[in-house]
Amino acid sequence: MRTAQLVAAIVVACITAAPAAQAGRWTYHDERNDGHILAYVEDGKIVFELACGRGFSLLIKHPAQAKTDGKARLTLVAGRNNINLAGEYVPPAENSAANFYQSYLGYGKNDEDERVYGKRWQELESRLLDAIESKSGFTIAAGEANYHLPGVDIDKWRRPFDLCGYGFWVTPSEFPGETN
Repeated sequence: MRTAQLVAAIVVACITAAPAAQAGRWTYHDERNDGHILAYVEDGKIVFELACGRGFSLLIKHPAQAKTDGKARLTLVAGRNNINLAGEYVPPAENSAANFYQSYLGYGKNDEDERVYGKRWQELESRLLDAIESKSGFTIAAGEANYHLPGVDIDKWRRPFDLCGYGFWVTPSEFPGETN
């Protein structure tokens, strides 16, 4: 009788733990026109997306507001690394829960090359990538509202983003394959 109870307890534990483990996952893929895309997908919806191709953009689920227009702010936190992001609310796409959008890390698209992809921009991008790369994950916060995303578990995801803005197109064979 004890063995049956132990087996039942293990089965219940596995069943209750499985949905939590399956709730979200990191994906990486590249698209011909949009470039490299790193995304966190939860319950079939994009919660966080970093894209670098013809442009550089972040699409993030705002932790506090479900607005679809207007200016927005949030902070990405990993350890002592805090990055304040200013962007705008956008309506989420069909496969997305994300409603915060920022392009070029807050720089204007038509800023001179010395600003977009320049030294300061690259330093900010490196801080962002360091935060995303944190083994313990990172927190997205706005005021008191926040949520935590786990560390990226995709090998070599960062290299294409490190090369963003340098005019390179890296081949997928050098980097992670389609994981969606």
